[in-house]
Amino acid sequence: MIPQADRRGNADATNRTYATVRLIARFAATRRPAGPHLPNDAAAPSILKLNNPTMRKILMLLAASAVIAAMGAGSAGSALAADANLKFTGLITQPSCTVDSSTANQTISLGSAPIMNFPAIGSTGNPTAFTLNLVNCSPGTAVTMSVAGTIDTVASVLQNTGTATQVGVQILKAASVGATTGTPVTLNSTSSLGTVDNTNTMTVPFVAQFYRLGTLTAGSVTTTATVNFTYN
Repeated sequence: MIPQADRRGNADATNRTYATVRLIARFAATRRPAGPHLPNDAAAPSILKLNNPTMRKILMLLAASAVIAAMGAGSAGSALAADANLKFTGLITQPSCTVDSSTANQTISLGSAPIMNFPAIGSTGNPTAFTLNLVNCSPGTAVTMSVAGTIDTVASVLQNTGTATQVGVQILKAASVGATTGTPVTLNSTSSLGTVDNTNTMTVPFVAQFYRLGTLTAGSVTTTATVNFTYN
């Protein structure tokens, strides 16, 4: 069933169409071609006269086209009427964690060790465990890490800026918290730490230790590193 408003719209369109047809007919009946050689209706071309069959066909085609167009416009308006309106919202988030402030800035003391504890190149001593704790992580966040610093002759050993020679500090990734052994960390390189569990936290265990690089002399050992985490 066509709504009352649409019927009224179609009727108005049809009335306008008939008015247009009447205007066309009036124009055809009264139009006189310009020029001195056509002074009156009798001299007008026969095609412009209403009693000409061709003219009647033209008028009928114009009227039919106008009616069809008006009815089509009315039905299109009905077909496009909205019965419901939808709005969609959402949020895309970047996974992240926060480094626990209690572990974000640390000074790790390796203590002291006698020179005779490092009998050969590659000897290590005083392994010291420490951790970096990630908190407030997004669920399921995948974490990667990069430890940056000045490398000595071994990729996992930070160069000493103290007075002792041919010794540096090696960084290891421990298998568990408190462990004093682990896998050497390649400095200035990215490594995966896995995915955050359902506690939305992650504890990253490390080990730092002295590492003999060459002819060792006694003195102070000092070096620094920065750790960067990325989250996906």
